[in-house]
Amino acid sequence: MAGAAAAIVAAPVFAQSGDGLTGTWKGTVERRGVQAPLMVRLMQKDGSWEGRADVDGAASPLTKVQVKGNRVRFSVKGQGSFDGTFSGDSIAGSISGSSKKDRPPGTFTLARSEESREEMEAKINSVIGLFGP
Repeated sequence: MAGAAAAIVAAPVFAQSGDGLTGTWKGTVERRGVQAPLMVRLMQKDGSWEGRADVDGAASPLTKVQVKGNRVRFSVKGQGSFDGTFSGDSIAGSISGSSKKDRPPGTFTLARSEESREEMEAKINSVIGLFGP
């Protein structure tokens, strides 16, 4: 009986990790040896991808999101273009510089994080509602 209860409790986490890139990802962005916290939320809606990035406490919608195989690309206003590789429960890659904010190129690493789909969608929708897609 205890095993059945554990399987029920674990179901939401397995459901999220079985959904490919859809989910909440936490990690860091590094530029010139300086690290900053990074959280990315990604979901597919009506056949296209959308999301939100929180970089060092500032939230922005993802733009130009492209997913092909195990590759993911997206842009974040004021941060640059992110180009990463998805493998299991991690995403890692590079960031081009952003000339508008004088941001140098860098790297990022992310690991899957637990968050309900409802909470993730609400956070994505709130930033899209504020800033537009």
